[in-house]
Amino acid sequence: MSQVNVLGTWPSNWGPVTFTGTPDHLSGHWDQGEGKQGQITAGFYNPTTGLLVFSYYQAWNNQNGVAGFLLSETNPLVGNWAQPNGSHGGWDLIRTRENPASHINVVKTWSSAWGPVTFTGTPDHLGGHWDQQGGKQGQITAGSYNPTTGLLIFSYYQTWNNQHGAAGFLLSASGHFNGQYVQPNGSHGGWDLTP
Repeated sequence: MSQVNVLGTWPSNWGPVTFTGTPDHLSGHWDQGEGKQGQITAGFYNPTTGLLVFSYYQAWNNQNGVAGFLLSETNPLVGNWAQPNGSHGGWDLIRTRENPASHINVVKTWSSAWGPVTFTGTPDHLGGHWDQQGGKQGQITAGSYNPTTGLLIFSYYQTWNNQHGAAGFLLSASGHFNGQYVQPNGSHGGWDLTP
């Protein structure tokens, strides 16, 4: 994947999206029309995988959410979004790409360096939790998995430190998810899931 500058304004089916900051700590907004401006609260772009993920807030209906996209060299963007209230859908910014290992069941428990991650619900409306050492349980508040692109995204809440965050993963050909997380406080890093 070539180095693509994601900063700046991108057209989308939910209005123009403007990314500011740095690739590993994105912020910004989108203008959905009729006085509706959504705020990008935390995000990241991985130039190696082409994965772009951010958490957001919509003041007009008091909703938080998470969105994730894949970037290709030949096309703009394609992705998906999810909110804790059950709303979810597509957010067109890039073309889809077929991933040969994408026909898997994500609704199960996965191993990770942050402890076992258990997804519940359906691929387009994921919930669940993960169990970290010391009795800490993080809550997956909204998420979705796109089997066409192999993109898995979710927003989360950590009760032990009152932190919200967003995580995004890309399914590898071997059936593992390679990903990252980001929080509004600046905390970010890698997060991989294995069956």
